[in-house]
Amino acid sequence: MATTLVEWIEDWSNGRQGQLLAELAAISRSRRGWILMLNTPAPLSPRALATTGVDPALVVDMGKGVLQPLGLVHRAIAHKGIAAVVCWQCRPVAGQRQSLEQAAQRHRNRVFLIAPTNEMPALH
Repeated sequence: MATTLVEWIEDWSNGRQGQLLAELAAISRSRRGWILMLNTPAPLSPRALATTGVDPALVVDMGKGVLQPLGLVHRAIAHKGIAAVVCWQCRPVAGQRQSLEQAAQRHRNRVFLIAPTNEMPALH
């Protein structure tokens, strides 16, 4: 049975933030590759990442305003050096969802797509 590698996050809360950071910390400890962040709602704090167990040296933050983020997500998960992609404000349609899930399975990457219905607090 295939493991779900793409996670669709619509309930962005402090609790869900903590879960995401714990998952990113585990990925960071595995040292499998980079953690790419797209369209972050605020600049990431290296100190806050380190406090939660995420090695800031493994995080690449592309900041806000990434145009066509789904295209970049696809390219990133096909790259052997990327262990995980976290993308805010990413709302793929049905066909794109299936394509992302297939690519993540093929390359064994974790993908977190955050598209909440509520206002997003910064990752901290």
